Amino acid sequence: LGGEGMIATSNGYADFLRILLNKGSLNGRVFLNKSTINEISSPHTQIDSYDGYNGYNLWVTNENYIKDGIGDSNLWTGGGYEGTHFWIDNKRGFVGLIMTQIFDESGLQDKFRNEIRGTIYKEIFKNEK
Repeated sequence: LGGEGMIATSNGYADFLRILLNKGSLNGRVFLNKSTINEISSPHTQIDSYDGYNGYNLWVTNENYIKDGIGDSNLWTGGGYEGTHFWIDNKRGFVGLIMTQIFDESGLQDKFRNEIRGTIYKEIFKNEK
């Protein structure tokens, strides 16, 4: 799910995210078993993190995302070294993808993606009331 050296178009990457969203299938074809999707989204490491837990390089967010105004709970999130960030919203049936070519150790990338995702979810929450 992202990493140094991965090469993809935004459409190709989004298709992969949609495969995860659709429990392994896309456009009528099965690419991954449902059991594989369940395994990578189950808690394996860092289960006591402030933000949620880590499956196999797939973070699952908790209620602190709502409290901090940066998203919703139970989002599947991840990304890559040079600024790629994604989330999968199984509850609402959509994926989000941000792709940049910026390596940043200052935390600006985290702030940027949290602002974008947070703004989207503020609107979602407002419209769901």
